[in-house]
Amino acid sequence: MGDQLLPGSPNWFLGNLLYPFTLVAVNCFVLLSGYFQCGSRFKLKRVVSTWVQVAVYSVGLYVVVKLLLGGLSVMELVKTALPVITKQYWFVTAYLLMYMVSPFLNCGIAAMGKRLHFMCCCVLLGIFSVAHNLAYIYDFGDVDGGYTFLWFCILYIVAAYIRLYVPVEPKHRKWGLLVYGVCALGVGVARFVAHYATTAILGHPMLTSFFYSYNSILVVPASIGLFMAMRTVKVEGKTGKLIGFFAPLAFGVYLIHDHPAVRPALWSILKPYAFAGSVWMVPYGIVCAAGIFLVCCGVEWVRQKLFTLLGIQKWLERICDRIQGKFSPTE
Repeated sequence: MGDQLLPGSPNWFLGNLLYPFTLVAVNCFVLLSGYFQCGSRFKLKRVVSTWVQVAVYSVGLYVVVKLLLGGLSVMELVKTALPVITKQYWFVTAYLLMYMVSPFLNCGIAAMGKRLHFMCCCVLLGIFSVAHNLAYIYDFGDVDGGYTFLWFCILYIVAAYIRLYVPVEPKHRKWGLLVYGVCALGVGVARFVAHYATTAILGHPMLTSFFYSYNSILVVPASIGLFMAMRTVKVEGKTGKLIGFFAPLAFGVYLIHDHPAVRPALWSILKPYAFAGSVWMVPYGIVCAAGIFLVCCGVEWVRQKLFTLLGIQKWLERICDRIQGKFSPTE
C-alpha cells in the first residue's frame, strides 16, 4: 500500500508517521519472551506443539486456497509441509531456533553477573544495531534487518538483563513512553528528510528506509522504551479476562493471515490500496484489521477445541514430557 501513496500527500505523511509506531511489535514480543523464558525451564512440548500448529495451518491453508483458486503444486505442497525448515514463516523459524538454544543462553547469562551482562548487551547492540545501522548498505553482521535467529538471541539477552537487574518502577512508564514516542517519530521524520533531501540533490529519493529495520538505532530504543513502560502496567478485571481470552489465539491469527497463499488473496479481496488517496484510509484499515483478527481468532479457537476434543494436544504433551524426562537439555 505504501507504493500507492502519492509522496507529499496527506496520507503519505500520515502513513509514514504511523507505521514506525507499529514497527516495534516484533522486538517487543521477543523481549517479552526472553524476559519470561530466562527464568523458566525449557519445554520440548512447546517446540513440538508450535511446530504441529504451524504445519497444520501451512498445509491446510495452502490446500484450501489452491483448491479454490487453482494452481496446486506437489512441490509447493511438500515445501509447506516443512514450514519451519523452509521458512514459510520467517518469524516462526527464528523464534523456535532461539527457544531451542535458550537453555544454553540461560547458562551463559547466569554465569556472567550484572557487570559482564551489561557489557555484553552494550557490545551486542553496538555491533548489531549501532555499527550495523551506520554501515547500512553492508549487512556485515548477517542479521538481515532483524529478521534472523541471531537478532532474536540478542534481544533475549537484553530482556534477561532487564528482568534480572532492572527493578520495576513507576517512573519507567513515563520515560519509556517518551523514548518510544520520540524514537518512533524520529523514524518517520528521518524518512521525510531523506526523501526531500536526496530528491533535491540527486533528483530521486534515496535512503528513505535508513531506520526501517528491527535492529535500527531508533527502533531498538523505541522497542525497549515501550517494553519498559508496559512492564509497569497491571491488567486486572474484565480487561484482564478479555486479554487472557485473546492472547492464546494471537499466534494463530499470525499463522492464518500471513500465510504465503492467504496474504495475497486477502489483499486481492479487501483492496486496501483503493483507499490510498481517500480520507477513509485509516478507518478502513482499522476495520479490516479488526475483522481479520476476529475471524482468525475464531478459526484458531475452533482448532484448539478440536485438538483438545480429539486428544491430540494431550498426546503430544505426554510424548514430549516422556522424552524430555530422559533427555533434558537443561541437565
